[in-house]
Amino acid sequence: MLTRIGIVFGYLAFSTAIFVFGSSYYTLFRTNRSLTYRMMLPAFAGIVLWLATWRGEDPAVRWLAVGVLAASAGNLMGWAVARLKRPLRIREASIRGIALAKALESVTVIGTIVLVLVACRVPMSSVYLTVGRWRLGLGLGLGGLLLFATMAAIQARRSGVSTARWARLLPWAVSFGLANAVMEELWFRGVFLRSLSSLLSPAVGVLLTAAVFATAHIGATYLSKNDRLRFLAILFPLGAMWAVCTHFTGSLLASSLIHAGADLIIVNSLLAQQTTTENPTSASRRAGRRADHETDGSAERLS
Repeated sequence: MLTRIGIVFGYLAFSTAIFVFGSSYYTLFRTNRSLTYRMMLPAFAGIVLWLATWRGEDPAVRWLAVGVLAASAGNLMGWAVARLKRPLRIREASIRGIALAKALESVTVIGTIVLVLVACRVPMSSVYLTVGRWRLGLGLGLGGLLLFATMAAIQARRSGVSTARWARLLPWAVSFGLANAVMEELWFRGVFLRSLSSLLSPAVGVLLTAAVFATAHIGATYLSKNDRLRFLAILFPLGAMWAVCTHFTGSLLASSLIHAGADLIIVNSLLAQQTTTENPTSASRRAGRRADHETDGSAERLS
């Protein structure tokens, strides 16, 4: 039977291979650009699943192997569907375009994961796709969503994003947050947390999934290189908190809602970048109008 150390090593190795070296969100490594690499991951995961079944390993080991297969298949299909953004005329130059692209990816990744789970006869409750303790989950989720939304609104104001603009784009920002949150909570935590908790302990499962979640954002393109380490340090406790919510409520409801609220702050960084890009042009136009006015005034005085 597999040892605890082997389980930890195997999970970290496969998760890093999928979410870091196989990530399509950045190009830090050559494998980030490789279709062959992405295709090899679910193939290798399938072999591991077959071996676990053939050897009669603990059902939790099989569920963990299914999780790896589902996550790697979701990664492959998420990369593939991203190629459709241009034919579908989805441009990520605006918050609306970013939200639509994320919705397309989310539906694809979640759908792929669910199909793999159904094909492998894994109950949805084992990946927290159930109502669980829904009253507690809904209360925690809405409270966290409101807290982060308030923080995002204050941050937007300080970043120079007008209240009117932020309110106008809020529906798209929330759509982005919910699509991304549900996808990532299932992808990073749902398919792994229960099996890791059973094989190791809930505390170890929480820490391992939080570590992988944070590391997967190492190449976040919406941050400068100087801000990335600080961002990872923030993501680890957030990931742990969301995993704890999932464990105690038995559902992804609370963690997804809180995660969606936190993603509003990421949307703010995108809005601030657009505002910074737009402001120099506006300033140049205002300066040009002032220069024209001064020239006209000088001409009138000379005449």
